[in-house]
Amino acid sequence: MTTMTVDRPGAGPTTRPARRDPGFLTAPFASRTWREQAYLALVLLLAPFAFTYAVLTVSLAAGIAVTVVGLVVAGALVLGGRGWGAVHRGLARELLDVDVDAPAPYTRPRGFWRTVGSLIGDPAGWRALLFMIVTFPLTVLSFVVSITFLATGLGLITYGIWFRFLPEQTGADGELHRGAQLGSSYFLDTPPRILLGMLAGVVLLYCWPWITRTFTLLYRVLTAALLGPTQAGLRVAELERSRTGAVDDADARLRSIERDLHDGTQARLVAVAMQLGEAREHLAEGGDVAQAAELLETAHTSTKDALTELRELARGSTRPRWTAAWPSRSRRWRPGPRCP
Repeated sequence: MTTMTVDRPGAGPTTRPARRDPGFLTAPFASRTWREQAYLALVLLLAPFAFTYAVLTVSLAAGIAVTVVGLVVAGALVLGGRGWGAVHRGLARELLDVDVDAPAPYTRPRGFWRTVGSLIGDPAGWRALLFMIVTFPLTVLSFVVSITFLATGLGLITYGIWFRFLPEQTGADGELHRGAQLGSSYFLDTPPRILLGMLAGVVLLYCWPWITRTFTLLYRVLTAALLGPTQAGLRVAELERSRTGAVDDADARLRSIERDLHDGTQARLVAVAMQLGEAREHLAEGGDVAQAAELLETAHTSTKDALTELRELARGSTRPRWTAAWPSRSRRWRPGPRCP
């Protein structure tokens, strides 16, 4: 099977340790507020492309999925939704301090039709597409409202500086007025009215961080709910990790058995072969039968020890202690001197 992921795999949606929340008086000047405004601006730039991609994917999946090529294209587009999800998770991580883990990586099954079915039915891809569709109107609304509060507040605070450059207008009283017009005859052109407008600008400026924070809170919730791993995905990822660990343990055990066979039992059997060969040569030369019997007894004992270790390896109950005991046992195996 082939595994594909566009982001780091994780165990579930988490949240970074939040920076210290700014106070009410410092909220308009805090970096967190401006990062949240930057997030709304960036998602507004991405929203038209993301929404078009999501609508195109749904349309193709419904329209041309009756053909094999259509199934493959639609499945690839659904899988591509994971990439969009990774982009939005990255923005949330960097600008909103929300570290949402990636869903479980896509695993391609064996077989063409199974692969096509897994592409089209990829849950993480569809949830990312749903995120792009749901957040499109929210993106437009949040940016327009937040930037309106910010721009209007800053404009009213600095109104006393730039209102002089406004063109003169004739009011309902027939007089010329230079200033912003509210209604048919109310102009902000006198010092008390200008001061009142500046105070209204301060109020709007201090409302702006909390309006922005309310919208970004919705984005935090949607990002964790639609772009993070589900409970089922977390369970599957945990099972995959457990299976991988079990396979690694089994491989390590097999390598250990191979090493023990090579360093222990195999060496013992080599020694047995040498002892038997020496006994045969000794008898062939007409040597002492007692010495030959001693060599055969040593070989017999070594063979039984080798069988015992093989049984221990087969049961897998305990690691053979041959490696540690090799020096002492090898001294006991050393063949006796040849008879003349």
